[in-house]
Amino acid sequence: MNKLSGLCLALLAFFAFTAPDPTTLPAADEQQKAPVLGHIMVRVSDAEASLRFYRQYLQMELKEKTTHEGETRYFLSSTNSHHQLVLIQKQNLPEQEQRILQQIAFQVSDHAGLVEAYQKLKDVDGFEMSDNKISWSLYFKDPDENKMEVYWDVRDQPFGSPKWNGQTEPLTEAALLRGKP
Repeated sequence: MNKLSGLCLALLAFFAFTAPDPTTLPAADEQQKAPVLGHIMVRVSDAEASLRFYRQYLQMELKEKTTHEGETRYFLSSTNSHHQLVLIQKQNLPEQEQRILQQIAFQVSDHAGLVEAYQKLKDVDGFEMSDNKISWSLYFKDPDENKMEVYWDVRDQPFGSPKWNGQTEPLTEAALLRGKP
């Protein structure tokens, strides 16, 4: 992967799962001023393992599987859209240190959603929790060791902050389950 395509993938990952569901886009008579991210594509070494992972931990549904130009692609979504994530089977991925993708983040809408994600993810490889002041985040790794995040935006909570300002502290299980520090 060259640096430009890696940078594009990293930017897509940054915005991937904060884009609104296409069913909530403005009506045709309203002006959409900026493009809305539709999906990201990730190369994976074992598509079946990745499919199990994204289905089990992130409730993504396989919408389509197809082969194009010799590559099998798996289209997944957790919304009504055709796809938010596309997995492409590749036999030889670069070593983790050579990949540019920093992480893929999934947002939950409330505290209950974060607790539900925690219950599913707490035993996944590389699991960590952080209070980032603007979000409470659960970090873990997918089967190809890509860093993943599920977060709850807490900026509007009494304990939240309007800006991150580089503040990150450990998030305890007790605080997470209680819903406040």
